[in-house]
Amino acid sequence: MTRFICSFLIFIVLSGCEGDRLVFREKGDAIVSKNSICIKASSSDILNYYNLSSSVNGYSKPLVAESGIAKKFPDTCITADLKPSEDYTLLYEINSKKYRFEFRINKYWYVINTTKG
Repeated sequence: MTRFICSFLIFIVLSGCEGDRLVFREKGDAIVSKNSICIKASSSDILNYYNLSSSVNGYSKPLVAESGIAKKFPDTCITADLKPSEDYTLLYEINSKKYRFEFRINKYWYVINTTKG
């Protein structure tokens, strides 16, 4: 019984390492340029939340974030100061569905989608 409890606690601790990956599990998509990210959406979509973080600060503090909003398409672009050779994670919610878009910008400003799933 003790072995089971220890195994269960280890599982809980290790699964917590994934953090928001479990909540924002749908694969998202966006168009990235030097100073903006435009989330792909259709005419009836409503953007409720977004959070952009970067590897430059260990993803600890968002570069830009907004919640409790109701932005309609085509107003789904986010202004951000992006830098080459950085990894970024964009979490967003459209129509109450949570998405994740992970990408890297190389030194030539080519965007590489690194989202898993």
